[in-house]
Amino acid sequence: MRSMSTLWSIQLILCLSLFVGCTLPEKKIMDSQKGHHKDQLFKRWGAPDKEETLQDGRSVYTWHHNWSTQQGKGTCTKSVTADHKGIIVNGNFHDCPLGAHYQLEKK
Repeated sequence: MRSMSTLWSIQLILCLSLFVGCTLPEKKIMDSQKGHHKDQLFKRWGAPDKEETLQDGRSVYTWHHNWSTQQGKGTCTKSVTADHKGIIVNGNFHDCPLGAHYQLEKK
């Protein structure tokens, strides 16, 4: 019984390590964009695939990138929110595998 709980503990630690390892680079990249004008990001990533204007006047810009690895495939979604002056106030990544952060470059 003890070895089973030890195995579960090890698996939990590995899963959390992978989650934190994958999340931190994304957060660092998105945090580095806060306070910059959206046009600077557009120069690096290209035109967004989708633009939405929120009721409060902010705009959300979204890019989609397909990816494929030996483990599977999917679509990486990157979004930033800019205020009415075009200054980035928030951003996030979704379903982007480690190594698919594009170093702020659109493929």
